[in-house]
Amino acid sequence: MKRSSEGEGWSALSNEQQLMILASRIHLSLEQEQHICSILENGIAIEYFIALCIKHKVLPLVTPHLIRLDRTKAIKLEYKKVMNHAYQGNRIKNELMSQELKMILKNANNNGLQIIPLKGAWLIPHVYKDAGLRISNDLDFLISLEQGQAISEMLQSMGYTPGHYDWATDSISHVSAEEVIQWRDRSGNLHPHMKRVDNVFSKYIGVDFSYDVDLTRTFIASNGLKERAYEKELYDVPTTCLETVDFLIHLAIHLYKEASHERWVRIDQDVNLIKFCDVREYILSHLEKMNWPEVATRSKELAAEEAIYYSLYYLKMLFNDPFVDMVQDHLSISGHEILRRYVSLEGGQETTWQKSFFDRFFSLSNQGERETKDFVMAVPKQGGTL
Repeated sequence: MKRSSEGEGWSALSNEQQLMILASRIHLSLEQEQHICSILENGIAIEYFIALCIKHKVLPLVTPHLIRLDRTKAIKLEYKKVMNHAYQGNRIKNELMSQELKMILKNANNNGLQIIPLKGAWLIPHVYKDAGLRISNDLDFLISLEQGQAISEMLQSMGYTPGHYDWATDSISHVSAEEVIQWRDRSGNLHPHMKRVDNVFSKYIGVDFSYDVDLTRTFIASNGLKERAYEKELYDVPTTCLETVDFLIHLAIHLYKEASHERWVRIDQDVNLIKFCDVREYILSHLEKMNWPEVATRSKELAAEEAIYYSLYYLKMLFNDPFVDMVQDHLSISGHEILRRYVSLEGGQETTWQKSFFDRFFSLSNQGERETKDFVMAVPKQGGTL
């Protein structure tokens, strides 16, 4: 099966780029292992490879595979130590965060508050199943804005505060009440809540509560996701969780939101591999339950067709997975125009990428495009205006 094509393809990638994509998966086939061994034997620029993996948040994910498969010692010992420390440190950090997650869930239950775990909070125990593999910067939840103040008060009673971690002073920088309100009203999230912790691999724990998952201000997706949520357990704690198809759609919404919005271009976080890994590994772990016509229908209901199409189209380009072919005929959208546009931070203005996907994907920064292009007024298609 051929990969999706957009300009230069897989064959034009460097050894380091191919190696990162090949190794960024939970399980490897024999063919993939042989390909990895061949690349290592031919030699790689290890500094560039590690920089790529750090930028794409997959260094812990690739590490166990590469240490195991580097039979010719192509990776020098010093670099293997760094890679192993990244994996082990991430494991210890995520184990600490899982304990904190349990306490937050229990307190929310005791206070009658509904918080729905998103992204890594659910993926690490249920999909990756190895606390060292996936980087998790914070604990993410979906909430109702009406409960936002009560949730913030609950967190503050647990030692959290709205603010930012300051690495230079090793402390939490507090923010004003006005900034908390402005952040809430403009970002679709409560202001991040932080707590300083005494752990060698985790200086702090951050918690992020979203009430507008796609930043459209229509709340079609957010409300729809909550309506079909159901009761389950997470770490043996009763928890409200997203339905199987809805969790996939929320991953796609998150990926598409950041890949197509200037807010994340400005901080060089618009595209990274771990988001595609999340979508891919989640699908693979639920493949027998994945009803693709239902995925298409549900994505329409949640105003997320573009997010699903974008995520699965580029998943095929990266990993050669055929999921976009399974869903495309059931969607009401298609075409490269959807794949190439992004939205500016102010006013919901829309423009088109000049770089190819692989150029954007492997660039350390895509800020150059927004600094040189004029924006054209347009209405975002996913769910309405910003």
